[in-house]
Amino acid sequence: MGSTRIDRKIKKRKLGLIIIILLLLLATFVVLLTLTDVFNVKKINILGNNKIEEKKILLASGVNIGENIFKINTNIIEKNLLLHPYIKSIKVDRKLPSTLVINITEKKELLAIEYIGSYIYLDSEGKILSILADSKHKDIPFVTGLKVEKVNVDEKIVLSDYKIDDISVLAKICKLNGIYNELSKIEFIKDKKIILYMKSGTKVALNDLNNVKYKLSFIKSMLSDLKQKNLNSGTIRFDKGDNPIFIKGQ
Repeated sequence: MGSTRIDRKIKKRKLGLIIIILLLLLATFVVLLTLTDVFNVKKINILGNNKIEEKKILLASGVNIGENIFKINTNIIEKNLLLHPYIKSIKVDRKLPSTLVINITEKKELLAIEYIGSYIYLDSEGKILSILADSKHKDIPFVTGLKVEKVNVDEKIVLSDYKIDDISVLAKICKLNGIYNELSKIEFIKDKKIILYMKSGTKVALNDLNNVKYKLSFIKSMLSDLKQKNLNSGTIRFDKGDNPIFIKGQ
């Protein structure tokens, strides 16, 4: 009986000693976290940004070199940066001991709408990314002939005659059919007729946006055929019957 009580006391003392050691280690770790510069941010890596300048991302993030890496609220950084119209998604990670990694996925421009001497750049959802005084991005097709009703950055553009979703679908179908990179301009004219201007000089006259997927399925092969025949100046017309025809020189 006596030896059993002694064993219990020894075990309790050992357990108490272990707890004290753990608390001391924890206290030491807390001191390292808060009172030394070991875990202060010395470097911020920004990944995935092509359109947005690095200094603008740093400013919007609110992070400063020298801050304690564990005191930084990564959720707040992500919320702040998601306010930028060009940012689609973001992930902020700590890379111990002193590096913060900001990984960005940017939205891509799909179209630019001509508007009062400027260009409204839209993403694939029809949301406004930016409004610029000139067409700087020559690889983005621009759109003319539309009446714009409402313009707010990071919101869907509102048009009076068309739904932006239908126009976005037209551009997306051009991508799927492999002719988007050959497209320079989309013009909306009276009676809801549409003309696509290709970089080669060929035009494509669509009667309207009905059955546009079917109509554009012909275009890639027709453009290739015209290129082989050195026939670039002319119009592929879908408004003269059920089947497309090419009229030279128009």
